[in-house]
Amino acid sequence: MLNKQLTLTKKNFLVFFYLVIVGLCGSLVYWFNSGEGKSPFQIIAEKKNIQKRISSGNKILVTADNSIEKQAGVTAFTDGNYGAALAKFDSALESDRNDPEALIYRNNATAIAKKEIAYKDIYKIAVSVPIGENLGVAKEILRGVAQAQNEINQSGGINGNLVLVEIANDDNDPEIAQKIAIEFVRDEKILAVIGHNDSNVLIAAAPIYQNGGLVMITPTSSADAIPAMAYDATKTALAGMKVASSRQELQQALSNR
Repeated sequence: MLNKQLTLTKKNFLVFFYLVIVGLCGSLVYWFNSGEGKSPFQIIAEKKNIQKRISSGNKILVTADNSIEKQAGVTAFTDGNYGAALAKFDSALESDRNDPEALIYRNNATAIAKKEIAYKDIYKIAVSVPIGENLGVAKEILRGVAQAQNEINQSGGINGNLVLVEIANDDNDPEIAQKIAIEFVRDEKILAVIGHNDSNVLIAAAPIYQNGGLVMITPTSSADAIPAMAYDATKTALAGMKVASSRQELQQALSNR
């Protein structure tokens, strides 16, 4: 009887070991056939590095405008204490009212807090700017986005739904922009992307948005190649545009303008 149990145990172990090997081999085949040829550790490390460049309130990207109050707001936001985050970002804005990142984070904290109370949806958009490479241009773009978000949210949102903005720093680097674009496409809550600043960066990222069905609007790029692209990467004014409840509807609204 004991020998039979040992035989069954050994058999079960061999089956388990076989399944593990098959799973590992399948994963390796996928990694190398994907054209990347990267180990899972490299993929995870790269994803973490890109995530460091993206924030809706959980990290400070414009470090030139850092302050104790702003950092406290980020900490509260990260902890999910949006009421405290709102108060801290308000304090930060009292010291520097021209800080667009603090205003966006304040609006985001308000949107999430009100969603938890009223059970309303949030319209999420993303903006990619060259914070590390051209801070002046990045801040001007962010100011425009922050002002639009502030006006919409203070007026009650769109059909009662407030707007949340996620910021990314692409440093005007095409390779970084492509990786950020992949993260934006993966986030199904993002309805549209504003950016990128440099035309070469935009051209590099546009096919990723096209393949992912994510609307992209550029406020500054002017490359002649952009209108020739199959994807609608057109400079567009947002004033008066009806925001759709999905990427597909928003893309249709853009194409019908």
